[in-house]
Amino acid sequence: MPTNPDNADPLIAQATEATTETASIDFKASLDVENKGQWLEVLKDLVAMANSGGGFILFGLDDSGNPTAADTEPILKYDTSRIGDKICKYTKVHFGGLRLFSSSRGRFQLAGISMSASAVPLVFTADGQYLNEHNQERFAFRQGTVYFRHGAKSEPGTTDDLRTFVERQIELVKASWLSGIRQVVEAPPGAVISVGLPIRTNAESTLDRVRLVADSDAVGVVLMDPNKTHPYRLKEVVSEVKRWLGGETHISVHDILGIRRLYQTDANRSFRYKPNTGSGQYSDAFVQWIVNQFKADTNFLTQLRERPHEWVINHNSRTREVAPPIVNRPSRSLQEAN
Repeated sequence: MPTNPDNADPLIAQATEATTETASIDFKASLDVENKGQWLEVLKDLVAMANSGGGFILFGLDDSGNPTAADTEPILKYDTSRIGDKICKYTKVHFGGLRLFSSSRGRFQLAGISMSASAVPLVFTADGQYLNEHNQERFAFRQGTVYFRHGAKSEPGTTDDLRTFVERQIELVKASWLSGIRQVVEAPPGAVISVGLPIRTNAESTLDRVRLVADSDAVGVVLMDPNKTHPYRLKEVVSEVKRWLGGETHISVHDILGIRRLYQTDANRSFRYKPNTGSGQYSDAFVQWIVNQFKADTNFLTQLRERPHEWVINHNSRTREVAPPIVNRPSRSLQEAN
């Protein structure tokens, strides 16, 4: 289901108030959610926007931005994960940077899809082929093409488009570096900056590695109490997640187990601590990670409950493949008789 910002999101509000289409804003008079051809044209625009830094498609507006009074309810009820599946079908990429939202212009309800920027160019790996209303074959896009936004149009990319894409990614890296440098520069007087390699240890280990030195002036190291850093048991994780989500999500211990299996979170020591005796303990970071998944994707729980079933089937299949053959041994009474 879509989020309903009621034009509260500044970017969505800006897109809704726009009167002309741009590289990041596209208007569609309507969308028949059962029409393959219309969806393929939408996919072309979404992929082009992702390659061009992100953008919005608003349904219910003509090319001049005037409301068309189209029924947008079927679009708003459309499953966001199905849109992601359509993109994956034609790009082989599971892109999670999209969401469906509702908005309005005057008294008219609009539906919208927001698309975030892609970290790598999305390339169509299959033809977007369909039959139009006159039963004529059409192609929204062709296999091997990379689309970008050129003004209000989605068109095959050029060398300049690819150069701009690379430059945009470089700027993002620079911004990340400058943020780290700023933290160092703004550190209080007397602060000590320590840089080291990440420690790779067994995820089940209860020991933290430190390097001992003979320098009496060296800074001391204090090991943090895991009962404070990882205070939650599984049931408490469930309670905390529900609290952060306002009690609206019915998540269970079984769902947490599914998350651990599918996302291999037990390997992250900042998420889980396993003492020598007793069950695992979990941190606030683990709780927040789960909460963020729910906020980023309203269908996260639905997909989660489907996928553990697949995981169990695959796991059992692998187990049967490697399991040693069962040997029927004689009972004890027969052994004694022999």
